[in-house]
Amino acid sequence: MSEDPNRKRRQDLETSIRETLDLIKQYEDKRRLSDDPREQRDSERQISDLRQLLEEYHAELAELESTINTTAVPSELHRILDTIKQSRTTFDVRVWTGVQPDMRDVAVEPKHHRMSYRVGEKIYVYFWCNRDCFLTLINVGTTGNVTVLFPNNMVYDSAIHSGIVWRFPREHDPFDYKLIGPPGVETIKAIATVKPVALIDIPVAERERIFQTLPSDQATRDILIVRRKVLSLRTDEWAEATCAFAVEEALPCGVG
Repeated sequence: MSEDPNRKRRQDLETSIRETLDLIKQYEDKRRLSDDPREQRDSERQISDLRQLLEEYHAELAELESTINTTAVPSELHRILDTIKQSRTTFDVRVWTGVQPDMRDVAVEPKHHRMSYRVGEKIYVYFWCNRDCFLTLINVGTTGNVTVLFPNNMVYDSAIHSGIVWRFPREHDPFDYKLIGPPGVETIKAIATVKPVALIDIPVAERERIFQTLPSDQATRDILIVRRKVLSLRTDEWAEATCAFAVEEALPCGVG
């Protein structure tokens, strides 16, 4: 049986999105570390072009998703998230995912990023910063819903110490981070601030749940509020990092 061309194109787009995000991160690091104004301007042009390309990928992916019976993440939401950036940062933030809960083998960054998972897998989010900070972790699921992973209604204190790899969920947390699908691209945005900032207000109705989840029709408005709050801070008061990965269909029973 031949492969559905729409599904194949979706997989290609998801790969392109991941690769483009990695390239943006590389050019951001290059710009931050360089003292050459000409090299900085070149990096800024490359970042601008890559962000435009990323918007095109998200728009095409959103259109494709509607034809293969999955829910698309609104491209507008991704565009807003992509604008929560700085031209130059004063401290370094990194975020990545994995399935290994053993902290002894986790370096500042893993040698091999896990770029895709299956529906039903349990994963971990890892975070590192070279400055004491307060962390907000925002997840954009494959359905377009937005969930504030950290802080949450079990852990109010979002303080993170510098130079230490931090893991979510933590060792004693009574929950897992399990991918429920549908297939698509999932994004995690880490925002670090040097002082505590309530980036998303938790409604009273949500305060008895561990996590606050915003439906896709509300998420864009709330992420705009996050953007306004973050960009109102001085450039030396915050930093950010993004991690994206593909969520693929679960393997049939007995396979894998």
